[in-house]
Amino acid sequence: MNILNKKQKVGFKDFLNFYTKFRIPWGLYIMASALGIVYAEITFKIANCTIQVNKGELYNKIIISYVLLNLLSVAIVTMKNQSLNYGDYKIILRSRGVIWNKILHMKIKEIDNFSPAGLVSGITNDSEQACIAVSSIFEFVASAYGFGKACWILYSYNSIISKYMITLIPFAIFVFWLVGHLQQYTQRRIYAAINQMTIFFSEHVSAVKYVKAQAMEEIEIQEGFRAIDERYKADILNVFLEVVMTSAYSVFNNLTTIFLCVFGSRLVRNGQMELTGINSSSTYMEKVNLYLSESLTQYQNIRGSQGALTEVNRILKAEEEDPSEGEEYITSKKKDIVFDKVEFGYTNQLVIKNVSFTLPYGKTLAIVGNNGSGKTTLMKLMQGFYEANSGTIKIGENELGKTKLEDIRKQFSYIIQNDCMFSGSVKENIIYGCEREVTDEEIVKAAKRAGAHEFIMSFENGYNTILRESGMNLSGGQRKRLSFARAFLSDKDYFLLDEAGANLDSKTYSEIYESVKEKMRGKTVIFIAHEIEKIMDADYILVLTGGEVEAFGTPDELIKSSKTYRDYVSRLKE
Repeated sequence: MNILNKKQKVGFKDFLNFYTKFRIPWGLYIMASALGIVYAEITFKIANCTIQVNKGELYNKIIISYVLLNLLSVAIVTMKNQSLNYGDYKIILRSRGVIWNKILHMKIKEIDNFSPAGLVSGITNDSEQACIAVSSIFEFVASAYGFGKACWILYSYNSIISKYMITLIPFAIFVFWLVGHLQQYTQRRIYAAINQMTIFFSEHVSAVKYVKAQAMEEIEIQEGFRAIDERYKADILNVFLEVVMTSAYSVFNNLTTIFLCVFGSRLVRNGQMELTGINSSSTYMEKVNLYLSESLTQYQNIRGSQGALTEVNRILKAEEEDPSEGEEYITSKKKDIVFDKVEFGYTNQLVIKNVSFTLPYGKTLAIVGNNGSGKTTLMKLMQGFYEANSGTIKIGENELGKTKLEDIRKQFSYIIQNDCMFSGSVKENIIYGCEREVTDEEIVKAAKRAGAHEFIMSFENGYNTILRESGMNLSGGQRKRLSFARAFLSDKDYFLLDEAGANLDSKTYSEIYESVKEKMRGKTVIFIAHEIEKIMDADYILVLTGGEVEAFGTPDELIKSSKTYRDYVSRLKE
């Protein structure tokens, strides 16, 4: 995980703000809270019946009331739990939607601060804790009501003994307040460990073939054990916390028993309480302890939920983009791509420095330069994935930053080195991103242009063949052909090829590139490549050195004016 992301502070205000981003099912929780209050009232009536039975008042009315009240309490608590559970699942559902929506609208520079597996963990794991704080608040209402009612009943029964017992409450509040802070820390650590495990194993399981190829199994096993051990340590800390909580409850309950015996016996001897008073007071005190522990447990749950949602709140604090914000994209005859003194850096170090050039619409541009010279970054800047630190970028008459990003991005077909495939059919992957209705004939035509039709038809189900996650049941070359088919079908005004020849043999790439030129005739094609014949075939060439434009012009112009380009051509011809 990026260090910058770890330093991002997340406070209680961010925790509260999270719950304003989706609709809470208030009705379900209010119902649960009301049922909790009814349940508390029933338990007090059961306690009264118990006291009467203990006094020897074994009348049919009392026995029948005791039985019916217990049956009713079971029904009430079942209904309460059902309401809470349904409400909890609603919150988990909606919070996951909020997180997913946020991730898709985050700026790319913000996404770079998180690992993909960490973002996935935020949706799948951390979001399950979102409901705990809400349900705990509504359960607290019933518990606080029960606690107050129990204290009042105890006071009404014997004000002297109640005063002695209530002196213990500040001690209990302090202990459980401390445990609440520990709960927040523990849950934050547990979910950080879960995120780290998810990140580690997502990365290394996907690379298991390479691990085996490098005979690194034993080393990776040890690395995996380290990730597992972090979760183990967090779990042990949680177990320790559970012991502390259990011990605190036990100490408090024992103290109330001791206080009750010591002071109750004195009151009985002094004639200030009936002989069965200790037993009756103990029954009421059990209710005081029960609802006090419930109230404080709800507090601990809220603090624990805050800790568990730390990473989610970091995600939600990230800066986002609004693709629909800005002016409409205006189609004009002049749709040149213009960079004017553009500078950009991922951090404090500039990757692109004072870049200026104009690519006329309908021309092809080859971008050449050493690794790290900013070739791919230029393509990302064109589509508004990143905002330039300074300078302006125009697509036609429209300036990026003032034009709707969704309209700008709809102008581009973008083929990247690592092809993106999704679980689903071959057909679904080819039409992905295509907003218009397409016929099967158009899909087949695009696949043939990309050299994909033959291998698709070799599958038993043809275009309905289901691809596994990321197209894992395809070869690298097959995935690349499907990417080209998708781009041909979308038929955009600008075609970006970021080392699109990767995973393709030279002959196949040449054939596909010829299809690109034919399909995109009269439109703009920008590519990063290392094949000299394709570079020299471009209308314009942009030479980047250390993020700066060393030369821009036609191949004939650059042969005369750019030493770097001449050296580049010489190396590729060797």
